[in-house]
Amino acid sequence: MCEVVLLRESQPVARRGYPCQAAEWLINGGPHTGHFSFRELRAIAHARRSRWRIEPGQRYLKQVQRFEGRLCVFRAIPAIHAICLDHDLYDC
Repeated sequence: MCEVVLLRESQPVARRGYPCQAAEWLINGGPHTGHFSFRELRAIAHARRSRWRIEPGQRYLKQVQRFEGRLCVFRAIPAIHAICLDHDLYDC
């Protein structure tokens, strides 16, 4: 069992490109989750077109976490993060 403690959460506008870390969970756990709604499929298609990256000028989810004793920053496209939460794709 992993330990994740959320220290801070914000939704800033990206000044540069970042990889969407929620996309890794979606790609690795997606086929096993069942069916996606049309709205979720549109969000996935849009993220895939941008090569799973948060583009400059796009609002994104930023969480500062303590993950298994280490300080980490988690960045994700909000729609992809919501899909991962709805389909219970995160291990922790």
